[in-house]
Amino acid sequence: MMDFRALRHFVALAEELHFGRAAQKLHMSQPPLSQSIKRLEQRLGVQLVERSSRSVSLTLSGATFAAEARQLLKQVEFVERLVKQTAAGEVDRLMVGFIGPALYRILPRTLELLRVRMPGVDVRLEEMAPDEQIKRLRYGQLNVAVISPTRMDLKGLSVRPVERNSTVLAIPADWPFANRTEVRLAELKDYPFVLTPFDRGPVSAAFVDACNKAGFTPKVVQEATLTNTRLALVAAGLGAALVTETARYRHYQGVRFLSAVDLCDDAFIWELSIVWEPRGASRALRTLIESFDKAVADLEALPAKGVLEPTLSPPRVSEKWHS
Repeated sequence: MMDFRALRHFVALAEELHFGRAAQKLHMSQPPLSQSIKRLEQRLGVQLVERSSRSVSLTLSGATFAAEARQLLKQVEFVERLVKQTAAGEVDRLMVGFIGPALYRILPRTLELLRVRMPGVDVRLEEMAPDEQIKRLRYGQLNVAVISPTRMDLKGLSVRPVERNSTVLAIPADWPFANRTEVRLAELKDYPFVLTPFDRGPVSAAFVDACNKAGFTPKVVQEATLTNTRLALVAAGLGAALVTETARYRHYQGVRFLSAVDLCDDAFIWELSIVWEPRGASRALRTLIESFDKAVADLEALPAKGVLEPTLSPPRVSEKWHS
């Protein structure tokens, strides 16, 4: 079993690269620190630190171990803090990761409902790629991830679909057929595209296959993971992009949305899900999940392509954006 005290000792040494300074930081003397590092190396069966009379450096194994040990200690600290806050009834903050399409309908409605049920909860939103969300979720740095869960290891986590939509094309507003409602892929053979990186999911690869069937290979001029980034590039005239149909609900200056009649199979059905760690879920987290469920029911009751107008003032949300 891993000794968390030894992990703290090693992380301090990795940060200071000096036994004396690390010992001082840990409020201990140098000999016990050196012995603790040696016992850790013996337990792992690898050398973590290169020692000399003048310097201390990490081996390749040591650098790898230090990065993971830092994250593990952060998770332990998070769990300890969460348990204490839960016992005191003080858990009133939720960290929510999301991808851009969550902002089009489901997330705003969910936050409105949450504000009614728990007006004091502080929701922190951060847009990031799905794999980063799941990493932070497992390390205890997020409470909920809002992602499109394709080709991801979600073992041990709870997953619940909240939206299912088709894929549409976003094109610059000054392209010749921008005023139409649909287009065939063959009409786009001479135009550039902005796609999701091929290792981020199957849609881009399926799109290339569809283009090949239409008689051409798409010219990919830029790759971008986040939907809002792709839409910004479309607005700048760089090319067309594949986005979820719910993007139609938001107004983007310089962007038009068209259905592609060739993109009708299951490979182009886009699903949005919420993911969370079910163990020890706080009351605030359970209420957030219930708010997602209610938002799904509300939106499903709307007419096709209807927009749910806010009936409340904007929820109190602290936002941190990454592109």
